[in-house]
Amino acid sequence: MTSRGPVGTSLRIARVSTPELTTASTALTSLVAVPLLEVLLIVAVSASLGGDDLVRTAYAAIILAYGLSIITGTVGQVTRDRQIGVLQEALMSRFFYLPYWLGKVTVPAVLGAAVAVASSLAVLLVDPERSAQAFVGTVALLPVVTVGASLAAVGVATLSVGASDPYLVANVAQGVLPLTAGVVVPLSSYPAVLAHAASALPFTAAVEAMRVLQDGGDAALVATLMTRELLVCAVWFVVGAVVSRRVVRALRDGRRREEIW
Repeated sequence: MTSRGPVGTSLRIARVSTPELTTASTALTSLVAVPLLEVLLIVAVSASLGGDDLVRTAYAAIILAYGLSIITGTVGQVTRDRQIGVLQEALMSRFFYLPYWLGKVTVPAVLGAAVAVASSLAVLLVDPERSAQAFVGTVALLPVVTVGASLAAVGVATLSVGASDPYLVANVAQGVLPLTAGVVVPLSSYPAVLAHAASALPFTAAVEAMRVLQDGGDAALVATLMTRELLVCAVWFVVGAVVSRRVVRALRDGRRREEIW
């Protein structure tokens, strides 16, 4: 009989409890149909606005859809734990236990990465220019996006700990980030105030870095943008940690009687 470490156990629990993997039809719908429809919708919006580079828009949409899939998948996992009382026990016994959170983000990240790579290959095949540079410029950023989105996902999940609706922050993010990430048009085309606000949100710098990389731009600029992406996502992580920490302290001190559900 083989023994599993804390991380292995957490990953196994996350895998068997992932709603997207319940049945084959659910997996096909959640992991393939929905992300592809999101990409197609963004491309359609770009076309209706007179966008002249729909291939690049599609790649940018893939980056965004991948990041959002990690956020929504993680929130779904954590919400399930909230409903059965596991989250409160996890936070109360050992605040931010690393194996627990690794299990929550890893499964959505792996599933999302597979869809992102497959979607990028599909775009490459329909691209009239068959631009390998555009394809590589997208796929090369996925590992960094994975780290950033995982940080943001934990931040979004923990920001909702004190709220009655566990999906509130994730739903707001799903509505706002497609508008602020510079997917349809570059961030340079935004009004100055909106551009500055968007730069403080996840995936904006990642999409901008993708555009620079696809243009064969300066590697130092790409590195700067991806560092900014990680810092922005880390801020979300820290804010979520602070909020959830306050809730846990209130529970321990008796200042909060309502359980985390």
